[in-house]
Amino acid sequence: VENSQIQEMWSGLLVSSCSEDGKDEGNLIFISILGQLTAPQVKILNFACANAEVELSEAGLMWSPGTLEVDLESLRSIAEIDELHMLDRQLDHMRSLELIKSGFHPSHTNADVTPTALALYMYASCQGFMGPPEEFYKNRLQSDDVVTAETSEE
Repeated sequence: VENSQIQEMWSGLLVSSCSEDGKDEGNLIFISILGQLTAPQVKILNFACANAEVELSEAGLMWSPGTLEVDLESLRSIAEIDELHMLDRQLDHMRSLELIKSGFHPSHTNADVTPTALALYMYASCQGFMGPPEEFYKNRLQSDDVVTAETSEE
């Protein structure tokens, strides 16, 4: 793959797959998904995960509570695709992989690119992060009830 963003994601995934005993299979899911993504989809995924609200549920699970809506011109710029139907197919595929919540709505050209929990977990791993995902997103977490190692020691 010649795309630098995809190469960086593969590198990050390799780094985050390393463990002392070599038996961690946590990233196998992400390897399969990343192998199915096109360069425009990776650009959209990176944008969505870098810009979405992130929260921990009461059960302690990661999710994006709001809606990250992007207008057509911005999406064209992010994905570097001008053709509407091609963009729609890219988003449809991402939705089928359960990486985004929705995509285009039939009545307008704004797209919901809100990342799913799976996408948020994958993004953290593809950044080379090896800890719990709430640590990766701790500066962006919207919940006031989040207990991290820093706050629990106080």
